[in-house]
Amino acid sequence: MEVNALLSHPWVGMMDGANADALVGTWRLISCALHDGERVNHPYGSMPTGFLTYTPEGRMSVMFGDPDRPLLENPDWRQNADGGVAAAARSFIAYSGTYDLREGEVSHQVEVSLIPNWIGQTLTRRVVLEEDTLTLATPEMLVDGRTQVATLTWSRVE
Repeated sequence: MEVNALLSHPWVGMMDGANADALVGTWRLISCALHDGERVNHPYGSMPTGFLTYTPEGRMSVMFGDPDRPLLENPDWRQNADGGVAAAARSFIAYSGTYDLREGEVSHQVEVSLIPNWIGQTLTRRVVLEEDTLTLATPEMLVDGRTQVATLTWSRVE
């Protein structure tokens, strides 16, 4: 979904806590795009891989990345050079915690994260749910020195 269309979307089904059950389940990542108003970038490749899970108890977990990340030289990941581990981590996102849904936005309260700065933070995403396709959009954020919005599109896993 085009970022401008997403940001002005009449939130399908008025996504809020009353119908949060619609999010419950596991979702497979279809696309991840960064938009800066001029360009669209796909930081995790043209076909990123990943999963997002929402539980009925209010827990969430997400992990995704570039499926073409280079392999580490040593199978014992702690024995690899810092540069190789950093490159692998730079093309992967993982965090989990709790969530709540209000007025077309889902808030993820981060408890565990690959990015330590996110722990204890609340990450808010705009939500559009159309049948078995879920689109989440971040607020504007600084990425690679530019203000951008990330949109992630997910498909429900049966």
